[in-house]
Amino acid sequence: MAELHNDIGHGINTYPPNKGVPGMAEFEFNNAVGKETKRLLKGKVNTFEAQPFDGRDIALITRTNQYNARWAKDKTSIGISNHANANGKKDVRGFGVFYWHTSPEAKKLAEIILDEYKKEFPGYPIWGTGLFPSVPNTWTNFHMCRETKGVFVLVEWEFMTNPDALKLLKSNDYRKRCALVNAKSVCRWYGIKWSEDKNPSQPAPKPITPNQKPAQAQPKPSGAYTGGSIVDYLNSIGVDSSAANRRKLAKEYGVSNYDLSATKNLELLNKMRNGKTATKPASKPAASPKPAAKKQTVHLPASAKTWRTYKLNVQPVKKNSDWSLTPSAFGGLTYDILGNPYSNVVTIMTGRGKRNIYVGPETGAVIK
Repeated sequence: MAELHNDIGHGINTYPPNKGVPGMAEFEFNNAVGKETKRLLKGKVNTFEAQPFDGRDIALITRTNQYNARWAKDKTSIGISNHANANGKKDVRGFGVFYWHTSPEAKKLAEIILDEYKKEFPGYPIWGTGLFPSVPNTWTNFHMCRETKGVFVLVEWEFMTNPDALKLLKSNDYRKRCALVNAKSVCRWYGIKWSEDKNPSQPAPKPITPNQKPAQAQPKPSGAYTGGSIVDYLNSIGVDSSAANRRKLAKEYGVSNYDLSATKNLELLNKMRNGKTATKPASKPAASPKPAAKKQTVHLPASAKTWRTYKLNVQPVKKNSDWSLTPSAFGGLTYDILGNPYSNVVTIMTGRGKRNIYVGPETGAVIK
């Protein structure tokens, strides 16, 4: 058996007073991610919600009692509690997962979710290392991790108190992709091969006769979806909407410097709707693809109170730094390396967009 305890954190009546920020109640984000997670897992893994979608808040102890009762009947069940984070400092942002400190199984699930998040959102900020043990008598002592008997984690997807992260959290595209991270992680946990169900109403392709060449498989514009989300559009025409496949489509349709941003997503959407690709026939047989280079990360140690950052269009010297990271506030910070423009200088994605930082050997930065 397989079951996800698909928790959405809070009820519809929790903001006001405190579970949200002007412009978004936390419930709105959590609820959307939970609903989409359930949809994506339909037919693969059963889901159960002790906090009903669109419902008033259910007490934590009531919810964990229900989850524990179901776990007692199926001890293979796991749980994910979805949240949007908050911090008094508006520049703090990033993704993190909490797990009970004595549970190696919960830590393993947290590691899977972090890995799937990095795959879906390459270069997006990670809060500290992205993994947080939930420990008694500390600020990490969360009820949902402590009181559940089974494998249970709590995910803080981003900080709604950060202006840039709030835009993401309000985005339908980001919410659906967060749910996709959940669904892929759950399937990976249970050893289920991930695949999104295609539209069953699409007619089966006609068989190809011996003398007939197969047509080039190109996504066709669809009249079913007219909105502005590339993910929703791809899903409506039965095409893989993952970040990796969108990068392939961007090359095929001539979208230069595709970085998964809203602007580039819209450019790709418009070109796909026009149905014109930029791919030219190859004059020579294509060479075998080279193995992808291993992605590197840089870790800024917790011992560093501040770490200067630089805009990409200035020299990375002290006088040109206009904003600093604060690794010590988060037990260290880890980022994917997006570029290496100068010796001992790397480019990372921060809460203020792409920035360069100096990572010379004397700084204590660790590159892996």
